[in-house]
Parts: sequence; C-alpha cells; structure tokens
Amino acid sequence: MKKLILSLVSLVFIAILVSGCSIHDSFKDEPDLTFKTGILYEKPSDGDYLGTHVLLGESSEEFMAVRSLSINLSSEMYLENMVELIGFTNPDDEVFEATGVSVKEVLNPIEDKAPEFIEYKSSDFGVELNYYDDWEVEEIDNELTFTVDDAKVVITQAIFPYQAELDEEGNEISGLRAYATDKFADMVDWSFEPVRIGKDSLPAIQYMMNYDLYRSGFIYSIRMDVRDYGDGLEDIDLNAYEKIFNEMLAEFRFIGYTTDDSGEIGSEDGEEAADDSDTPITSLPEVDVEFSSFESLPYNFSMSYPKNWYYAGSYPTEAGVTYNYGFSDESVEDDNEILMLDIISTDLPSGTPIIIGDFKAVKTGGSLFTSVDNRNFKLSGDEEYQDLMIHMLSSIESIPGE
Repeated sequence: MKKLILSLVSLVFIAILVSGCSIHDSFKDEPDLTFKTGILYEKPSDGDYLGTHVLLGESSEEFMAVRSLSINLSSEMYLENMVELIGFTNPDDEVFEATGVSVKEVLNPIEDKAPEFIEYKSSDFGVELNYYDDWEVEEIDNELTFTVDDAKVVITQAIFPYQAELDEEGNEISGLRAYATDKFADMVDWSFEPVRIGKDSLPAIQYMMNYDLYRSGFIYSIRMDVRDYGDGLEDIDLNAYEKIFNEMLAEFRFIGYTTDDSGEIGSEDGEEAADDSDTPITSLPEVDVEFSSFESLPYNFSMSYPKNWYYAGSYPTEAGVTYNYGFSDESVEDDNEILMLDIISTDLPSGTPIIIGDFKAVKTGGSLFTSVDNRNFKLSGDEEYQDLMIHMLSSIESIPGE
C-alpha cells in the first residue's frame, strides 16, 4: 500500500477519560500479560510437548510451547516470521497462552498475495473485528492498535462509571447518552442522535472518523488516524483508508471477557444423564470445563459457555424465536452448532422441573427453558450435554441496556 502524504483536519472533539486501571484489574485476577518475541513454528507431528506451536528465540535453548484459543497462529502471516506474542504462561501445563500477536520482522514473505481480511479476537480486551493481514497489531493495557504504512486504527477503553438515572419524562437515561451529554455539554444546539455500527448494530456517537460506544461501565473509542504531512493533498487517497475503516467497523462486535469460572462436564464413571421424569432436578450437576462469559448487548443479558468454544448470533426463520446464538467447539458455520440458545416470544412449556436455589427452569426432550426478567430462553442440544446446558442456562443474567 503506497505511502500517503496528507494533511488531516484535527478531530474537533477529543475524549478525555480518567482511568486508573485497565480491564485486567476490573474483571479478573490472573497473571499479568507478558510479551514474548521469537520465530513462530507449528509444533512438529512428533513433538512430545503440549501446545500447538513453538516460539524459538535466538538460540535453540530459547524454546517455548504456545497455544491460542482466539488467534489463528497457523496463519501464513505469522508462521516462520519474527513475532511478538502477548499473553501469559498457563500454570497448569506451562504452555504460553497467546491473546495477541504482531509481526516484528517478515522472514518468510508471502509472494504475490493480496492482503487477506482476517479475524482478530481478544477475550482480554473484549472485542472482535476483522483487519487486513498486512497491518500490524499491538494490544497493550487499554489500547488496541492496527497499523499500516502511515495510518492506524486505534481502539481505546476507559472507565465510565454510571448509575442509571431518569430523564424529565421518567425514562431511563442510557450510559451512552449520559456520556455524550457530559462530553458535548459546551456545544450549542446539540442533540443525542447515535448511529449503529458492527455486527450487532451497537449504538455509537460519531464525530469525524471517531466512534464512541458504552459497555457496562466502560467507554470504547474507535478512530482512524493518518499521519499529517502538510502539503501534497493531490496525492491522497482518503477514500481507500475510509473504506478499510468502514469494513473494520462493520465486523466489530463485543465478546465476553476472560473469566475464571470452572466446573466439570458429564457424570462420574461415565454414567449417562437421566431420562426425563417428573422428579425435579434440585442440585447443580458437576461438570469439568473452564467457562468464559459472553454478553448480548442487543438483548441485555450475559451467559457462561465453555471457554474453548465459539459462538455466533443470527436471525431465525422459525416463528416465535426472536434471535438465536449457536455454540460449537469449532468456528460456528454451516449448521455445526452443538448447542443452540433461542430468545423466544412464546410461553414456557411444561416439563421436568429444575429448581436450584433461585434458578428455575423446565426440561422437555432435549431442550431447557427458563425466564429471566420477563425474557424467555430455550437452550437445546443432545442429551449428553444436559449437565453443561443446566450450567449455561443457570448463568444467564440481565445486564444494563442502552
């Protein structure tokens, strides 16, 4: 991509948010993220160590086993190149868990290949989007940066504590509106008119090439910066960079943060799950899996799911279903879902009662049903996943809406 010579008008508004801690301080208590640099290789088929990849330093003694649940480390842009990995060493097996990656030096160039629009997902930062693989990625604390030549896309996160308030008409003021009112307080004739961005049509405030979004006590800002070279505007291809920025915005979405919840899947000694009966289920079954949590901002709820699984949302064609989320142990596509969560507009059916503390649900066939704050949910899957399904359904909680 050719170098740009550009004079870009300064942003009219600059958000100044005071933040004394990062997302890692706010949501979990786990080892600090560290940076590891070396040449990345796939693990040999005869490798007698854990992990999926190997990071080699300057000498053969600088050896590290690596894996990632959110990044495709086998991408051609990473393999056999000098990379910097962001993550932490798993204390259970001493494998380095990569949550971010950037290319420091290309040692194995890809000839005659157009840049590929690939996925970037960070459960530590809580976002997912696509970017072109000839851009470099850097994630440090509360800032995520995608850089190419003289342009970059920056996503920042800052704390915005907000307690719900009512306006003069008795309607709840959203966190985004409260932030915008404070940010533009000195503007004359200002009105709150959010735009919608990303896969989930998230509400955002736009000014110039900057978008601000509110998420449960945080403000995320997404902007594109282009280096200012002064003269030479006749050589600028602003439309090309704006097109890329809009493509990245279109794929943006919030995902669940990394959490430390855990339990066990399945019955002891390989026993099969019990058949439907009228006997209520009154205790939470034991399972064996680590959980992450995802948030559905359009429908204002969160739910736990297996940490090494994937999920995707879609609009259904089935009557009585408002929206659904598919879950699988591989990227969700082509009807490969293992479990399906439906947000339903119909009443709950009758079935085997599930009463575990304050959690109440019913089981009918291979489906579990529950209601949370007047919203009804249906979780479906094979009988072998019943214990896991109870854990997932019982974890549903409402979150503040916009």
